[in-house]
Amino acid sequence: MHALSPTEQRISKNANLSVILGVLGIFLCGLILCPFAIGYANRARDAIFEEDVGHQFLSQANLGRILGYIGIALWALGAVVRVVATLV
Repeated sequence: MHALSPTEQRISKNANLSVILGVLGIFLCGLILCPFAIGYANRARDAIFEEDVGHQFLSQANLGRILGYIGIALWALGAVVRVVATLV
């Protein structure tokens, strides 16, 4: 196993942060944390494709991005349910 280059370290950090923020966003405050999860995932993915390094972190970045979108969708669904419940 080789040491990670500075670019790979940045990609790894962004991919890990995206997963952590995505999970926390689903369980805590999705509207605040999930967009950050998506942003960090996109940064990691962009760096992977632009620099052509760090491909081993692509699945983490994708997972963080998916979790971010799920968290936002769950938050929106909860908001719709609350509005409908107050109208009924």
